[in-house]
Amino acid sequence: MADDAGFSNSSTGSAPIWDWAGENARRWASQADRLDAQLAPVSEILFRSAALYSGATVLDIGCGRGATTREAAGIVGLAGTVVGLDISDALLSEARTAATDIANIEFVLADAQTYSFEPQQFEIAISRFGVMFFADSVAAFKNLHGAMRSGGRLFAAVWQPRDRSELMDAPLQLGARIIAEHGHVVELPAANGGPFSLGEFETIERVLGAAGWSNITATPHELSFYNGGPGTVDDAVVLALTIGPLRLLLNELPAEVEAAVRAALVEDFTKRHDGTGVVLRGSIFIVSATA
Repeated sequence: MADDAGFSNSSTGSAPIWDWAGENARRWASQADRLDAQLAPVSEILFRSAALYSGATVLDIGCGRGATTREAAGIVGLAGTVVGLDISDALLSEARTAATDIANIEFVLADAQTYSFEPQQFEIAISRFGVMFFADSVAAFKNLHGAMRSGGRLFAAVWQPRDRSELMDAPLQLGARIIAEHGHVVELPAANGGPFSLGEFETIERVLGAAGWSNITATPHELSFYNGGPGTVDDAVVLALTIGPLRLLLNELPAEVEAAVRAALVEDFTKRHDGTGVVLRGSIFIVSATA
């Protein structure tokens, strides 16, 4: 339904393409250091929840450049092993380079939905925003379930719906308004699509339950993020324009529209900068379940 700004917020229009094996991976890689810094509060909560221990066998789902994989490897030590799984060859190439001297890590280029895991291989599976993009979520979590030992545990950070996180929603809404002011009709992606597909507990419970998991919980956390990590207003603006829902709106629009969006972001982010970085609130769940 179109609103007075001239854009619509619809779940029925064309869905954004989250191409993690292609252009999205390239854009992510270009901002990976800033994204890792931005997501540090999530990693802290995820690892506190997962309570990894020396000697554990761990799967890191959607590991990207391997920041969480390396952290897990340091905790489990040489008595344990960590497998980082991702569909992006470009990101895994950087992950392997960063982990050259770490003996207890293996990186695998594969889709967790279809990969032939060794049965009952892992005691713990972790994921920092790597489980929301499956083509068939039930099939993916069922496949992951088969890779876990009996009693094995899953711990995954997922976003709550986009409109609960100004980190994701505020730049998008601002950009959409500016784009509409320039005469372009904008259809916003659904607040519960793409990265937010597991944003409701009912969905989490239904999907994981159908895949065979039990003891399913979703613990909510509301966090303050530095957008792009500690840095300047321009650092945060570059990140907002490079990856995420706003980037999808700007694709194929004229350069002058993106320039106007950039100017609006600079004005907004300047007000949010606390001297260390641009502060935006975000809402996540830490999902846990037992195989």
